[in-house]
Amino acid sequence: HTSLHLISEVLLNIGSSKHTSRRCLFVGLYRDNEFTQHSSYLQMNSNINATEIKLSGLLKKDVTDMIMAELRLPRRLVVEFADVVHKKTSGHAYFTVELLNSLLRHYTVAYSTQKRRYDWDQVRIDMIQTGDSVAGLIASNLSSLPPTSQRVLQILSCFGRQTDIPLFRILEKFQKGIISSLEIF
Repeated sequence: HTSLHLISEVLLNIGSSKHTSRRCLFVGLYRDNEFTQHSSYLQMNSNINATEIKLSGLLKKDVTDMIMAELRLPRRLVVEFADVVHKKTSGHAYFTVELLNSLLRHYTVAYSTQKRRYDWDQVRIDMIQTGDSVAGLIASNLSSLPPTSQRVLQILSCFGRQTDIPLFRILEKFQKGIISSLEIF
């Protein structure tokens, strides 16, 4: 809430500036349940042209189509699986992809050489507990990494979004195994 409020204040200051030739394009993302007063901040000033674009979640049909395409299976085989995935993710696109990747990574969904297609245990999938957020799923995925890889991520998180090879070489002197653990990623 405070970040979006701060951005709104900055945009209001730019919009009310005496220099009318200044232009600013700002694209922001927020969840409806986290911020409800966005329009009052941005639409208070007539100099700001604010456009809101609402994105809805994936429909059950979209999730079914996605699974059909990725697993190369007909609708009749994936419809029950897709229904569970849709319910567990509420149609959130990123959450859906992360859940499917997690199911594949943990061999809950795996290729069966006997059936010559992907297969899964529907009861096991029904019992999977998902958190209320994408962050919870990502955190659980990170906790399944080996301890060395978790430590590398902790160290690298201190250096921002990007790091370069010389930094890895320096860190390797203090934390053996950093470079070799990067092969996982």
